[in-house]
Amino acid sequence: MKMKIKLCGLSRPQDIETANALMPDYVGFVFARRSRRYISPETAAALRKQLNPAIQTVGVFTDEEPECVVALVREHIIDMIQLHGHEDGDYISYLRTLTSAPIIQAVCIRNESDLERAQKSPADLILLDSAAGGSGVSFDWSILPALPGPIFSLAG
Repeated sequence: MKMKIKLCGLSRPQDIETANALMPDYVGFVFARRSRRYISPETAAALRKQLNPAIQTVGVFTDEEPECVVALVREHIIDMIQLHGHEDGDYISYLRTLTSAPIIQAVCIRNESDLERAQKSPADLILLDSAAGGSGVSFDWSILPALPGPIFSLAG
């Protein structure tokens, strides 16, 4: 499996310039209003226009109304959806009726039961994250070998 790189929390034109120079696979725009990295859909649209089209965009959401999420896909502001809240299987299933955009679900890993929950997610990709998501602090990776079956992570 080829490793993929995502730069997340881009909010300024100089962030886009850096992304265009580094050419990651993905960049993330944070639409979670409580995040210090939050940007408006209008700002994200302007930044998207400056981004190299080979780089896919990911919208990061926390417990957002599905219609708001899908609107950003339909407006071609984001290519993928990343969920960081309390979204469950029913929420993801409903999103799938509205869009074919790939869905990433972030799961905070504190113990083995969190890994089991990650494996049951109907999302296209699972992002294993620490309880301090976005902080650069990793979860305890020693938990991983205890779980049978594949787990995919876009972040470490």
